[in-house]
Formats: sequence, structure tokens, C-alpha cells
Amino acid sequence: MNLEHPMVTHIRTHGYPKEADREQMRRPGGLAGYPQGGSMGKIVISYSSDRFDQWRLGEAGGFIAFTKDGKPVFQFDHKGQYERYLRLNCKRQKEGGR
Repeated sequence: MNLEHPMVTHIRTHGYPKEADREQMRRPGGLAGYPQGGSMGKIVISYSSDRFDQWRLGEAGGFIAFTKDGKPVFQFDHKGQYERYLRLNCKRQKEGGR
């Protein structure tokens, strides 16, 4: 089972995507009317090379972005996605890690 975030897989196979490609890879839902909760504004946290963290990022609707100096970070479009990312950590503890 591949737990790697789809964006990382895409980068490895096709190189860095253009901004338009990155928008297509994001999951639908979220910001319009805030149906998934949270407030406006993106949330950026430090990148993790851990496969489980990348899986949580994808499940929560976040994505891997890059800073101006080219460093990868985890980014969420709104607080609801970030909160889901945090809640998914309980699966690691229940299953003893991955």
C-alpha cells in the first residue's frame, strides 16, 4: 500500500507541477461557504518525510507546498483541514505506528 502523498508521487514521476496542475490535484470542497469548518486563510506547518504524516495530509485535504527558498512545507487551505490532520494522528497511536 502506497501511503505517500499524491503530490510527492506526482513530483517523482513528472517533476514539479505548474500552479494550474497543483490546483487540479487538490481535493474538492472546503472553502466555498466553509462546509468543512474553519476560518479563512492558509495554515502552513513544517514538512515531515514520515509516510504516515504524508498520508494524514492527503486524507485531510492538505498538500505539500514550497517556500520561496524551495523548502517543502505542509499547507492547508483552512483550519478544518488542519484539525482533521490532527485528529487522524489517533490512528497512529491505535495501530502502533506505521
